[in-house]
Formats: sequence, structure tokens, C-alpha cells
Amino acid sequence: MSETDERGLTIERDTEFRGGTVVIDGHHFINCRFIDCELVYGGGPYTIDETPAPEKSDLVLSGPAALTMDLLKWLHVDPSKFGKERSQ
Repeated sequence: MSETDERGLTIERDTEFRGGTVVIDGHHFINCRFIDCELVYGGGPYTIDETPAPEKSDLVLSGPAALTMDLLKWLHVDPSKFGKERSQ
């Protein structure tokens, strides 16, 4: 049985992913390495701790994450403003 964190995310600890496809959604990566991977993100919850930036890897957006990116492109949103809170 897989270990899960308090959010119900599957914990991947001290793992080196080399080649292949890794789904980010639903996982909590702790002290992992990603080398020459296809990282797939669909917009779901995830956590990444104590893990360096991926090496020679590509990000593939799917589902809601891809739809969000399409909307941002259509709106010509400046990527440097991603993640900033909207003031009310």
C-alpha cells in the first residue's frame, strides 16, 4: 500500500525518475530527481519538497491545466504575472 500525506497525495520519497512519463497530479514528491522525463500536469493538487528543478525534462499540460494555458494565451497574459493574487 502506498504512503499518503495529510492531503491524500501519494508520497514519492528519495526517488530518481529517469526517462518515461511522470504524472504530477495527486503526488507529493520529497527529495526526488527528474531526469529526461515527460512531466504531465492536469491541474490537480500536488506538492514538491526538497526536489531540484527537473533536468532535460518537458512539461505537458493536460485537462484543466491545458485549458487554463489556452485561456491565458488567448488573453495575451504576461507570464511574469502568473501566480499573482487578484486585488479586489
